[in-house]
Amino acid sequence: MRHPNLQSDRPHAFEVLIGIALIVLGGATILGWLLHLPALLEIRPGMVPMVFGSGLCFLLTGITVIAASWPGRTSLLLRRVIAVSLILLCSAALYEHVFDVRLGVDFASLHAWHDYDNTRPGRMAPNSATGFILFGAASFLMTKVRSYRRGLAVGVLIFSLLAVGLTGLVGYLLAPDLLFNWARSARMALQTATGMILCAFALWLACSRSDWYLSERFFREDGKIRFLSAAISIMSTITIGLAGFVLLQGNLEQALESRLEAIIYNRGPWFAAMSNETMQHVASAVRLSALDQYSGALLVDAQDARARERLAASAAQLLRNDVRGVIVTDSAQRLLYAAGRFTAVPAISAPLDASGSAALIWDDVLILRVRLPVVEAGQLRGSIVVDHVLPALGAPLFHIAKMSNSAEVAVCVARGTQLLCFPNVKNVAPFTVAMRGNTGSPLPMELALAGRRGVVYGVDYRGRNVLAAYGQLAPGLGMVAKQDTAEAYAGIRASLRVGAPLIISVSLLGAMFLFSQLNPLISKIRASESAAADAVVEMATIMEAAGDGIVTIDQHGNIESINMAARRIFGRQHEDVIGRHIALLIPSMLHAAQLQALSAAAKAALPGSPDSKADGIRQNGALFPLEISIRAVQLAGRTLFVGVVRDITVRRDSEDRLSRLAQYDTLTGLPNRALFMDRLGTALSRATRNPAVFALLFLDLDGFKAINDTYGHGGGDALLKQVADLLAASVRHSDTVARLAGDEFTIILEDLAEPEASAIAVAETIIAALRAPFLIAGQAVQITASIGITLHDPSVSDASIADLMRCADNEMYIVKRAGKNAFRLGTLHVAPQPC
Repeated sequence: MRHPNLQSDRPHAFEVLIGIALIVLGGATILGWLLHLPALLEIRPGMVPMVFGSGLCFLLTGITVIAASWPGRTSLLLRRVIAVSLILLCSAALYEHVFDVRLGVDFASLHAWHDYDNTRPGRMAPNSATGFILFGAASFLMTKVRSYRRGLAVGVLIFSLLAVGLTGLVGYLLAPDLLFNWARSARMALQTATGMILCAFALWLACSRSDWYLSERFFREDGKIRFLSAAISIMSTITIGLAGFVLLQGNLEQALESRLEAIIYNRGPWFAAMSNETMQHVASAVRLSALDQYSGALLVDAQDARARERLAASAAQLLRNDVRGVIVTDSAQRLLYAAGRFTAVPAISAPLDASGSAALIWDDVLILRVRLPVVEAGQLRGSIVVDHVLPALGAPLFHIAKMSNSAEVAVCVARGTQLLCFPNVKNVAPFTVAMRGNTGSPLPMELALAGRRGVVYGVDYRGRNVLAAYGQLAPGLGMVAKQDTAEAYAGIRASLRVGAPLIISVSLLGAMFLFSQLNPLISKIRASESAAADAVVEMATIMEAAGDGIVTIDQHGNIESINMAARRIFGRQHEDVIGRHIALLIPSMLHAAQLQALSAAAKAALPGSPDSKADGIRQNGALFPLEISIRAVQLAGRTLFVGVVRDITVRRDSEDRLSRLAQYDTLTGLPNRALFMDRLGTALSRATRNPAVFALLFLDLDGFKAINDTYGHGGGDALLKQVADLLAASVRHSDTVARLAGDEFTIILEDLAEPEASAIAVAETIIAALRAPFLIAGQAVQITASIGITLHDPSVSDASIADLMRCADNEMYIVKRAGKNAFRLGTLHVAPQPC
């Protein structure tokens, strides 16, 4: 006799695919932890990874899903064993969360190698554990359905599991660990949430094919519809409600990030300007007081009493103007003179440049220590060191006005494995912080000291979740502006405490109302199905025979029909798209404004839209170009839109190839003469609109003809490719390197802080790099280059493109005539003249 809970037909292919997907998901996670492969654990770096326990559970759920698609008592027994195992394992995980104990089910030792800011490595998120318990319970009950109550319980468990998955997706964006200052183990990974949704669908497919469900012994069709509608209504309302909080939180995050970023972006340049101004002021004061002259005299003759007397008078004059101390040292750093208060080893000292001419120090107050060289008769005799107090710099640099109690700005330097930080609003004295923080992750300050700039969510030196903006004030001096996320999200947290119960209440009331009102609607739907069937068959036959893709959508953008050609174009199955929004296939039609415009055109008896271009999206997520024509029609009082789509990928690729051939050199891949001239014209126009100096380099290889004659054109081409790669690597990505013809190359350098020095630096880099031998046909080959440089300053020159090219070319030929393997810099004057 057939078991009443066995499936009524052969294995369902979709169930098997879901089972395989779950096994792959779980297996990949297990391998990722065992083989130390982060790429298998995180969708992208920095996101919450799936823990080993979740991977093991997905492996078991995948086996259960595949087993559920096969009839037989062995399958039933396997499903029950796995269900009980899941319930026990995940109950232990929940127990760990509730009582904060370790029972060994988090496999902490396997997670020790990977730092993902989790203070409880390997611990499964509580909603993940709940989801697996729901799966186990539903899977177990499905094998023992003997009554209406058990069947209803199975349905409730499945939709609860789906709700866990959906809320997990939304909850990830809500970031509960930041919202409530929880450990990061409280957040479900995105791939875990996706797996939960797949588990729910797989269980529903298995449920819908069971005899107890198909036979309608416990559920009639109208009852199923009411139940499904109520369940979907509850889940949709809760998901949409939470999505509202996600949007609110997203807006708050943007505002907080912008404000913290503004602190870093604004205070960095301000600090640099204040430092430079102070340095210039000190240098000017030293000159005006003749302190440099008297110091020079003392350095020449340390016994010169008159020089020492005058030096003392000049120093006293300086000490009246925010100068705390002055010392004079000889070239061996021996102290010759000191005035005022000068601390040789302050609490903190942070050099502001590589030369050591300035340093920011802390010695009870913030001080800028300026070192000025003393040169006599063209020879460096020693230095004057001035400590200038910065009373107006501390508060603007370290304070965040009217932001929050937890907001803090820190400025630190690295000292070994410690961060040494200046006092701020939270610390009245210098303080040290261990690098890598409490979780082993790099602190935001470490990122700032590495020369990086940005915004990060992480754990600070106190072990609290923070939002931090970081950047570099000066080489070796980092700055972080941060705020505790628990305080930042206090308003959202309070709203969520009130809004969550309200959303749940509204969803339950809406489901109850929907449940009671569906009967008349179901009757009308059944009556209309018969009348619509004939029209659907006729239209489907016409559409399926068409060679172009045809998609019919309603006025809300929902897909009503799609023919075989369109399914082939988008790589979709019929059942995957019917009833879905057209944005599933054509993302640009996501907004209702386009559909409203077409609807208005239909009411005005206009034919529709002309052929236009848009991006389509295939099932695998790949975008491809489409040509689409949409016509509006009136049918049975409704406005429908019929879209004819064509895949123009091949045509677009041909156009792109032709465009690239017209603009890029086929040998080196560099811009050719045409594209170079266009970019040079653009640079000239940009420099004229926003006055700025840019540089043009004209480079010609020395002795290239001899190499070409020796190794043939193949060898010459190989050399040109290597030279092109070297040139591209010698400049920034924003600069332009082009090949004009033969062995002639050009370079455009824009946005230069110091145009002449930058252009010379690039030329020197290229000449130095060319000294390394190139490998051609197995032989080492040496080659040099002659480089002509011209700087264009729109404030003093109205040169044209031809003028710039001629000037750079002339400079290059001067180098050629002078012996090659060098560069020469020329500058255009007010009126274009030969260089």
